[in-house]
Amino acid sequence: MDTHITWNITYLRKYSTCESHSDIVYDIGWVCSGLNTTGVRTSFDYKGCTGVSTTGLTDPIPYSSLTEGDVIGWVRGNADNQHVENSVHDFMTNSDHLVHKTLPWD
Repeated sequence: MDTHITWNITYLRKYSTCESHSDIVYDIGWVCSGLNTTGVRTSFDYKGCTGVSTTGLTDPIPYSSLTEGDVIGWVRGNADNQHVENSVHDFMTNSDHLVHKTLPWD
């Protein structure tokens, strides 16, 4: 099975002010997706959210300067991403739970 894992951000929640800073992200919605491109095309999405500590901020990235890469890095650093990615892979290898993208009539 050739599984490709991708992370995407679905939402951000932010405080308008936090200590002496403004627009500070404290909650991130995400989806970790697995896609098998070998044989029968299958996929699985694991959705979740990760809280971000706002304690002791010294030099936060301005909200308007955040990139998806920055935020995915926070998620992967705070969430047990190996567990999430392993769960996606395990779900896709259990044939009783597969979502089949190639339909019998395609």
